[in-house]
Amino acid sequence: MKKYFLIVTIFLLAAACSKQPVSTGQNSPTITPAPTATPTPTASTAGWNSYNSPAKYGFSLKYSPDFGFSTDINQVKALAYIPVCDNNMVACAYIARDKYPSTNFDGAGVSVNILVFAQLESTKGQVQLCYDFSDPTNAAQKPVPDVTINGVDFKSATGGDAGAGHFEQIQVYRNFHNGQCFEISQHVASTNIGNYPAGTVTQFNTDEILQKLQGVVNTFSFAPSTASAAPMQLIVTGTTVCLPHKNVQPGQAQTMECAIGIKEDGSGKYYSLKNANPSIYDTNVHVQVTGKVEIDSASIYDTSGVINVANITKLSK
Repeated sequence: MKKYFLIVTIFLLAAACSKQPVSTGQNSPTITPAPTATPTPTASTAGWNSYNSPAKYGFSLKYSPDFGFSTDINQVKALAYIPVCDNNMVACAYIARDKYPSTNFDGAGVSVNILVFAQLESTKGQVQLCYDFSDPTNAAQKPVPDVTINGVDFKSATGGDAGAGHFEQIQVYRNFHNGQCFEISQHVASTNIGNYPAGTVTQFNTDEILQKLQGVVNTFSFAPSTASAAPMQLIVTGTTVCLPHKNVQPGQAQTMECAIGIKEDGSGKYYSLKNANPSIYDTNVHVQVTGKVEIDSASIYDTSGVINVANITKLSK
């Protein structure tokens, strides 16, 4: 009896020290480790299709062969219950729902839109509306950090839409360029899996779709001729400061002159001011500046550009 007890004890100790599970003869739950995320390399655009807009818009973009393309909103509306491109689009690259069969994918698209604000004639009013996402007609109303696309800064916002068991994720990017409000809009449409018989439809890979759409967005570019002829119109709200010098290390002394500029609220970007009227000579003044932004690579100051001021207004703190 003692010999039997010793053998059982040794067996149990060996099982406890082993890294392999010991079968008890019963059905045990299987624990599956979470997948490890791996970086996705930047997609090559080799073999992609290109679109160059009419000269009055002055932009280009590319899209991979698994996208469709249209400049006709009526054609696009037939693709999904909630259209994947907007009514004011001038170009639309889209993924049709049949690319992901047996899933709840309902379509996706990237559209380039021109927003028109006919009720305001002044450039300042047009710019303000272009960068104002709070209008209730906007599906994307939540501002997010600015995005730089091929060297051009865009204001951005996210949002969504829904109706009759259909859903849509939206992100937009806006830039007032060459007297027009450009909007690049991403849409991902889906349906409620609960509307289908059990087991017939699976959830599509949303991240995969978003990555494809972002690949198209990343190719958007204004035509060089229009980009150089028309600096970006911008409205900046911030505080007047002495502009920082370039290439100054922490603790390193700077020269004592104070070149008045503006530090933008939120982003913390610095801008030089040109032709400000009235002139402002004090720091720590809260202002709103409207004007066209130009890049001055020869400047000794660490700024995002020079604003040729069309209007400057002092604001209360």
